[in-house]
Amino acid sequence: MSLLPRCSAASLASAPSVPTACASRPACWMMRAVLGVALPLAVLGLSTPTALGQVSYTWAAPGGVPNIGAYEVNTNWSPNGVPGVNDTAQTNGFPAPRETPYYITLTSNRLITTLNVNNAYSNFVHGSASADGSNPVNVTYTVSNALNLTAGNYHLYRGTLAGDADGASITGGGHLILYNNSDNRIHNMSIAAGTLDFSAPGAQVAFTGSTTLANTTSLTLDNNNRLGFQQTTTLSNTLTFDLSGSSILSVEGTNTLTFGSNVTINSTANSRLGSGLFVSGTGAMVNQGTINKSTGGTLTINPTGGFSNQGTLKIDGGNVSVGSNLTFGSSSTFNLTLNGSTIGTQADPNDSNLIVTTSSPVTITNGQLDLGNANLVVSTTFTLDSNKDYRFFIVNNQTNNSILGTFNGLPNTSSITIGGRTFYIGYFANFATQDVIGGNDVVLSTTPVPEPLHVLGLAAVGLGTVGWLRRRKPQPANSLAV
Repeated sequence: MSLLPRCSAASLASAPSVPTACASRPACWMMRAVLGVALPLAVLGLSTPTALGQVSYTWAAPGGVPNIGAYEVNTNWSPNGVPGVNDTAQTNGFPAPRETPYYITLTSNRLITTLNVNNAYSNFVHGSASADGSNPVNVTYTVSNALNLTAGNYHLYRGTLAGDADGASITGGGHLILYNNSDNRIHNMSIAAGTLDFSAPGAQVAFTGSTTLANTTSLTLDNNNRLGFQQTTTLSNTLTFDLSGSSILSVEGTNTLTFGSNVTINSTANSRLGSGLFVSGTGAMVNQGTINKSTGGTLTINPTGGFSNQGTLKIDGGNVSVGSNLTFGSSSTFNLTLNGSTIGTQADPNDSNLIVTTSSPVTITNGQLDLGNANLVVSTTFTLDSNKDYRFFIVNNQTNNSILGTFNGLPNTSSITIGGRTFYIGYFANFATQDVIGGNDVVLSTTPVPEPLHVLGLAAVGLGTVGWLRRRKPQPANSLAV
């Protein structure tokens, strides 16, 4: 029980001076100050905030004109002031018929509870004082609860859009438009499907902290776009990434990025799965979902820390170039469709009845390939001539490293049926010379492939040659290796 004298609200509001008993009490002075403001406002019929520092602001634009104004200017908001850490702001100050875009520019670090971008003509410009994003500055906008993009656009020209330590959400309907700046980050945010927009040339962003993509998200990166993951992440939701136009998915630093079983990556032109776009390091990738390489061009796989395929790698157009360690899991699948855009074919100049490939669907330029007992599925889109022999080089290993392991149930010289024909697999082929022996490439041939020890014995006794086993021969000048 307090022994201090008590002061009533009535005495504080009506007394011409502070009651003697309260003269030295700070709490009473504070109560008097608050009531001294609140009561006159009530007499005038004006509302007061329910709690200090918790205000709902609405964008008012300079002079009431829906054009461009700075976030940091008091008179651009109603009530007069700048939204703060505990506040909410909305951009719906201009309903129809004022159907003209207007721009709210942010050029300083700010914190807020909730931002509602809920007018189709509103544009929130992060990191520039100009509507077009010119002369961008690196700023951080922290939203502790939610960025509700129910309509309109949020333009991330430069800087970080962040949730607080507990995370925040970005809801959909409008667009979070990304631009070409390596400082762009989204931190501790849960991003709704259909929200991220990579349509700007070179648009890029790195996800940091606990940033996640919502279920059923589909992202198109098709114009030199870049998306980096700057934390160890497992993407477990149903996600689709459509890559083309030299776009890149990257893992940053020393982290690991795992594409879960519900993730699909489609590469229809030149694109890359790599590392170190934003932060250099030894980042690694794991695929448990499906990677589809189709149409044409090259999908480059080269995260510094290696790539582990535990799901499906499917190639039915173009080719895959591997520049780091590639390991297949025992339950994984290498699905290969041979057609004009995955292999080139020509008659062997020394044997018109032999059709050989002039390109390979998979080229190893660096690192170690471990087939890991993966399942091999092969088909063709053309009819195989029963009067011809075929030699399909499915892996062109341009390194001096031996290929580790074999495909499931397919030891060297074993057979597999493709297009109604029997093919024999060899792991010691030489793409450069188009031979089924003498190197470290993988071939499928309609003629039986010799056992390595048998060939080595013949070479030592009859030909006097040694050391050919899984040794790389020089690529000829006219080779079309990918």
